[in-house]
Amino acid sequence: MVKKSDVSDWIDAGLKANIDGFKDKNPNLTVTLETIPGWTAEYIPKILSMVSAGQIGDAVWYPPRHRSAIAWGVRYNVVRDLNPLAKAVNYDMGQFFKGAIDANTWDGKTYWMDYIGEPVTPLIAYNKTAVTKMGVGEPKDDWTWDDLTTWAKSLTKDGTFGYYRADAGDDSFGSAPYYRQWGVEFVDSTGKKATLLDNRDAFVAALKYRYDLVNTWKVSPSPAAGTVNVTELIGSQKLIAGDVWPFRIQGYPDAFKDFEWGFVLKPTVKAGEKKRSMLNEHVFGVTTASNGVQWCSVSVGGSSTRYQVFRTTTGNCNATDATFQVDYITSFGSITGGNYWSLPACSTGRLQAVSVNLPVNQYPVTKPNETYDLADTIAMRNAPACP
Repeated sequence: MVKKSDVSDWIDAGLKANIDGFKDKNPNLTVTLETIPGWTAEYIPKILSMVSAGQIGDAVWYPPRHRSAIAWGVRYNVVRDLNPLAKAVNYDMGQFFKGAIDANTWDGKTYWMDYIGEPVTPLIAYNKTAVTKMGVGEPKDDWTWDDLTTWAKSLTKDGTFGYYRADAGDDSFGSAPYYRQWGVEFVDSTGKKATLLDNRDAFVAALKYRYDLVNTWKVSPSPAAGTVNVTELIGSQKLIAGDVWPFRIQGYPDAFKDFEWGFVLKPTVKAGEKKRSMLNEHVFGVTTASNGVQWCSVSVGGSSTRYQVFRTTTGNCNATDATFQVDYITSFGSITGGNYWSLPACSTGRLQAVSVNLPVNQYPVTKPNETYDLADTIAMRNAPACP
C-alpha cells in the first residue's frame, strides 16, 4: 500500500498491537506491511508490475476510488472473490453494513472489504483559542448554515476569515456531502446519469450560498487569485474554521500546537434535518498471486475436516477430479481416534487421505510428503514452488 500517515501508518500501528489477542492466537503468523512512496500515480503501476511478475503479496490495498476498485482488480486479475473464502470458514459477511458489501460486489462476487469507511468531510475544525479570546460562543452540532454564517461574520475582522470550505472543496468528491445536504445528488443509483438538475432550485441555492460566503458576506477567502493555502492561513491564525476530513482530528492538533482545536459536525440547511454524507472507502482484497490459481475449499475425510488450498486452472473444486498445487493448508475442526491425513507439501496431483503416524505442528511446509496432525489448526505459508 502507499506510505501515508492516515493509511499505512494506521495499519502499521494495528499490526504492532495484539488486537483481540490476534498474535496469541496466531504465534506462527507474521504479517509484513510493504509500502510504496507516493500516491495512486506511483502505486497502481507498481502493483500491476508486481502482479505481472508474480511478486504480489497476499493482500492488496486500493484507494478511495469507489467502484473503480472492482474494474481495476478484476480486469487485471489482481484480486479474487472473497465469498468462497468466507464460506469455507463460516465467516459471517452479514455482520457488515449492506452498503459496504454492495459497493465492493459485482455479479455476486465480493472482491474487496473496507478497512476504512469514513464519512466524507463531515466536520468543521475551528481555532478554539481564538474563538474564546474573541468572546464568541463555540459552534454546535445542531446548527444550520444560517447559524454558521452569523457565527463566521462575528469572527471575520482585521484580515482574519471566520470560515472556509477547505477540505470540502470544489471537486465532486469532497464537496458531495455539502450538496447532498441541500438535496442535490450528482448521479443516479447506476452512476451513469447526471442528476444535478433534478433538484434545480436546491442546486442553485447551494451554489449561491458558497458564492455569498466569499463575495457577499466575505467571511471566506477568495480563490479568484489562485488556490487558497488553507494550511498557511490556519497556521498564521488568519482562518478560524474550515471543513475537514476525520483524520484532521489527530493531524491538526499535532501540526498546530500554538492553540487549542475544536471540532463540530457540519450544519444542515434546516433545523432538525438528518445529516447527509457519503463513505470514503479504503479497501483490501486477497490477491490472485498472479499465478492463475483460484481458492477452493476441499473436504476430505468427512464433514468435520476441511482444507483450504490453492487450485490450479485445471479441474474444479471437486476433490475427486480437481488438480491442486498444495501450498496453503488450514484444517478446521478436529480429528479424533488416531485418524490423520497426509498431504504432499509440494506436488501437483489429487489430494489423497492416508492414515499414518505424524509429527505435529510442522511450520512452514518445507519438505515433500510432510504430514500434519489435524487435531491442531495449522496455517502454512510460503511453501516452495513445485519444480
